Amino acid sequence: MSIHTDIVTALEGIVSDNVYIEAAPPEIVLPMVIFVRKNRDPLQTLLGSTGDINSEFVFECYAKTKLEALDVADDVRAAIVAAMDSVLPVQYELPVSADDYEPIVMEYMEPVSFGFWHR
Repeated sequence: MSIHTDIVTALEGIVSDNVYIEAAPPEIVLPMVIFVRKNRDPLQTLLGSTGDINSEFVFECYAKTKLEALDVADDVRAAIVAAMDSVLPVQYELPVSADDYEPIVMEYMEPVSFGFWHR
C-alpha cells in the first residue's frame, strides 16, 4: 500500500468519509478534508538509498463554521495518532502557518500538518 492509501484508511469515518487527495469534487458538502503532500525526501546514506522516505502532508480541514473546522482538525490529529503502528508508519506533527476563511463561499479551513517515515 502507498502512504496515500494508508492515510485514507486512517481517516475513515471522519467527516462522513469526505477525505480527498489534492482536490475535492465541486459538488461536495462540508465538512471535508483535503490532503496534499508538500515534501518527499528519500533517505540517502553514503552507501545509497535505504528505501525509507520522509513525506510531509498538509491536511486542510474545511467546514461551515470556525468551531467545526477546529473539531475536524482535532479529529484528523486523533485519527493519525491512533493509526500509528497499525496503519500508518512513524509520524510526527509539524507546525502550520495559519487558518483561512473564504467569504465568497462562507467556509473555514483549519490546517494540520504531519510528517511520516515510510517505505
